Amino acid sequence: MRSPIKWFSLQRFSLAGSVFLVLATLLPDTAMADTRIEEVVVTAAAREHRALPPAAQLDQQQIVERAPFDLKDILEALPSVGIRTNSRGEAVLRLRGSEERQTSIFLDGAPMTVPWDGRVDLSALPAGIINKVRVTASAAPIEYGANSVLGVVDLSTAVTGPTGLNSLQLAAGTENASSASAAANINTGAVDWLLGGSYRKLGGEAVSDRSVIPFGPIEDGQRVNTDLESGSLFVAAGTDR
Repeated sequence: MRSPIKWFSLQRFSLAGSVFLVLATLLPDTAMADTRIEEVVVTAAAREHRALPPAAQLDQQQIVERAPFDLKDILEALPSVGIRTNSRGEAVLRLRGSEERQTSIFLDGAPMTVPWDGRVDLSALPAGIINKVRVTASAAPIEYGANSVLGVVDLSTAVTGPTGLNSLQLAAGTENASSASAAANINTGAVDWLLGGSYRKLGGEAVSDRSVIPFGPIEDGQRVNTDLESGSLFVAAGTDR
């Protein structure tokens, strides 16, 4: 009498297990169907008085008073801005000690940051083309993108303007140093052009003759690999049509 009872119990257990497997197979599709929602779009109207993070600004008059040669010279006058020169001779921005990939630089709304390493050579832009500078050394508004977690440098140029020379700078110094920078506007009626260019040369950093600890790589009284020669050209076009 015990065997039939045991067989009936095993059969009932197998039937319950089959029902469980069927339910487990159906549950994922049911869960997906229950969790799917329609697309939600959230919009907000622009406000005239918008709360923005604090920022340091320089207008065109303040830039001219500093007589800068390139963008690097402009930014050095602002607080929270640090600039270092890397092994490639590029002037790299550091806002409050941040890394290159944590800050973004925009020129007339277009990002200048190189996607590969996030670097922008600040010495490549002539100062004469810059009309306004705004530096946000904190979390930037969302329109600047997700990579601007520690700050943004927003640059503006004066593309539209009367034909004429905006700026001209010539300089020379010791150690075979020389530099030149110029910017001009050309108005053809239909299209406004902004032209800028710069050139810089440095023979090398001299080493003191009475240095207590002699510097190893020296050639002709100068530190090796401290010479520099660079040039840049900027062209922009704009129209009111």
